Amino acid sequence: MKKILVVLIMVMVVIGFNAEVINAEGELASKTIRVRVNIPVMQEMEVIRPVVVNTNEIFAGNDSNQVVIKEAGSVRVRSNASWRLQVSNRSFTGNQVMVRQTGQSDSDWQPLADGRGIFSGSHGTEVISFDLKILETEGKRVSSNDRIVFDYMLVQN
Repeated sequence: MKKILVVLIMVMVVIGFNAEVINAEGELASKTIRVRVNIPVMQEMEVIRPVVVNTNEIFAGNDSNQVVIKEAGSVRVRSNASWRLQVSNRSFTGNQVMVRQTGQSDSDWQPLADGRGIFSGSHGTEVISFDLKILETEGKRVSSNDRIVFDYMLVQN
């Protein structure tokens, strides 16, 4: 056993004295690689609290012809791309309905008479709450089904 150890030590000493010094001066190699990755768009929308309002009930016993409902509903949008959320009222209402994102100023009301309100955002997760402003229209047709019910459509921006 001692002979094997002595032989191994001798071999290591001989190799150690004969090793050449490796010197890497300057640039050895340079190459540029271009990589293109296509990541598919992922968009997901979850209705946290649906917007459903019976306008006959909110104006019953109310002297004002205008009602503002704060945080009438909310949705969560998850996306890895810029997005646009379109909201529209899918039920009949003879009243003028306006919508804005909760926390926006009074100048940001969007009328739903033209079809839809539009909200946009960038990638990530965002919870959007909606405020409603309902203006009672003179001589409107009163119906027991006079309601505001939102439909949502999420599209890539």
